Amino acid sequence: MNRIREIRENKKLSLKKTTELLKSNDLLTLTPDALAKYERGDRQPNEPTWQALANFFNVSVDYLKGAYSKEEIIKIVHDEYVKQRQSQNNKVYFLEVPTMKYYVIDNYLISVGAIPFDIKKEGFLVSDEQINNFNFWNQSLEYIFDDLTIKWLLEKPSLNASKEDVLKAVESAMNNIINKSSIEVLNPWLESTNDLNDHRYYSKRLEFLNSHLFYDEEVMDDGHTELIPYIDFSKTNHHN
Repeated sequence: MNRIREIRENKKLSLKKTTELLKSNDLLTLTPDALAKYERGDRQPNEPTWQALANFFNVSVDYLKGAYSKEEIIKIVHDEYVKQRQSQNNKVYFLEVPTMKYYVIDNYLISVGAIPFDIKKEGFLVSDEQINNFNFWNQSLEYIFDDLTIKWLLEKPSLNASKEDVLKAVESAMNNIINKSSIEVLNPWLESTNDLNDHRYYSKRLEFLNSHLFYDEEVMDDGHTELIPYIDFSKTNHHN
């Protein structure tokens, strides 16, 4: 579905007012009824009409046709992370498995150096200061936009991708970055380009967690004992 109506209503413009402004700005001449048909998808504008409408609303043609913007994708990821964080804090658990797991975002942020690998928390690693800092998310998520599927979301409105589709694509892109042996991209959190080579942040994270990994023996219902792992950041083991 295109965004003509959404953008028009966000600008608090009626169909009639929009067509009047289009005409007075020498962009396009059409009736309110024709514009309404474009909005509903009953009729498809030709390319010059799409361009005129995009110029009027100051957006790209692809975005007007229904493709996602970078800002939208970033907001979808941010909102999903916040939702899961709040549910954890409030001890509210969803019956459905989330489309994207919060720890993938955590691991990705560590992989690109946005969060220290030795942070002494097990989950939801984004700080209170960072959580609603758009600049933090904008810089941190920049690397996912090199992924082909993410590029399609930006360039192909015909995909009709849902928010769930976006989250699945982002999770895949993040996992690809996490699984790389090193991050060979310009990292805004590194002090110099000399720090770019062979920084295996996620591997360092695993090593760090492993150094704080301990086991407790627990007697099970059938009488046998099992070793139950736990993390304790207050001490360091010397066996792992």
